Formats: sequence, C-alpha cells, structure tokens
Amino acid sequence: GRGGAIDICVGYKKGGEEIYNRLSPWVVKTMGKTLVRGKDEGGAFHGRIYDKTIARQWLPCKTPRSAPVVPEFIFEGTVETRAAFLAGLSDADGTPKKYNLASNRYKEFLEDVQIIAGSLGIDTRIDTRKPRTIKGKIYPPENMLVVRGFHSKGTLCEIVNPLCVRKYIPVVEATSDANIPLGIVQSAVEQGIVEKK
Repeated sequence: GRGGAIDICVGYKKGGEEIYNRLSPWVVKTMGKTLVRGKDEGGAFHGRIYDKTIARQWLPCKTPRSAPVVPEFIFEGTVETRAAFLAGLSDADGTPKKYNLASNRYKEFLEDVQIIAGSLGIDTRIDTRKPRTIKGKIYPPENMLVVRGFHSKGTLCEIVNPLCVRKYIPVVEATSDANIPLGIVQSAVEQGIVEKK
C-alpha cells in the first residue's frame, strides 16, 4: 500500500485476466470498495483500492525480503474467506507438483497457511527441498505445503477448488472407502477432479 491505497497486480499468463476480473467483484463484496483499473504494463493487470484503513491493515503483511504475513482477518474469517485465501494462494503460486497447495521459501509463512488449511479440515505437512543447482544457477531451499490423505484431498476439491481460477488440483482415483463422505467424492467427480472407478 502506498499512503492511502493498495496496489494489486495480476500476471498476464495462466488465467491472469480471469483472476483479475473475479477479484474486482470480490473487493466490492468483502471490502465495500471499488478496484480501480490502472495501466496494464510489465506483464501484469494493475488495480488500486483507495482506502487508508485497508492500506494500514495490509501494510505489515509484506515487506521486502521478509516472510509474508497472513492478515488476522483471514484467520478469523468465514469458511468461504479462508477457502478463498487458499484458492488465491494456490492460483498465484502455480505449484505444479501433485497436491502441493503452495510453496514458499519462508517456512513460517507456510506454517500460518497450514493453520488455515487445518481449520477447514485439510491435513497438510511441510516438506523442504534441499538447495539445488540447475545449469550453474543455485536455487535456495524451498518449502512446500503438501495435502495429506484422501479425505483432506476430497475436502480440498470440495471447498477450495471451486474458488480457483486454474483447475489444476490433480485427478485422483476415488475409491468406495466408507470413511469418505459421499458428498465429497460426488462433488469431486462432478468437477472432473476425481475419476470414479
């Protein structure tokens, strides 16, 4: 946020325009504010929310070269708010690996995200990949938030995936496991996320 405004940028690639277009009504619905479209440049769609109170709330959430902070209102939010946060994080992260909800170099950020996922009944673990070198470039260690267990994957498909712009939560095989609520499996099958045997 700069002064009394928050700037929002969404990349052009991989559904960026759709994400931006869905963001605008969400800002109106949840914040009662208008997302003012700016000049699209630098490979991104730009928008701004003019409100000093909101800018002050978001200011501590991200400072250069430090771990992102999950705002308190997300922790205290409704199921839809918390699920939308996970969907937005998943869309923005674009983590390609199977059932990696998000990745970040800051483990403490993913620990906060893990609390939000757990509050929705989604069990996760944090895996850390060692530093690696590819074509002479050194990549730092990376932490990944991985969804654990079929029930958690079903819950993810049921409450988070419908809010994602990119439908990339992977396909799994649905079994006739009596411990999995039929509604979760049916919802996932209807969305084309689960292949029923």
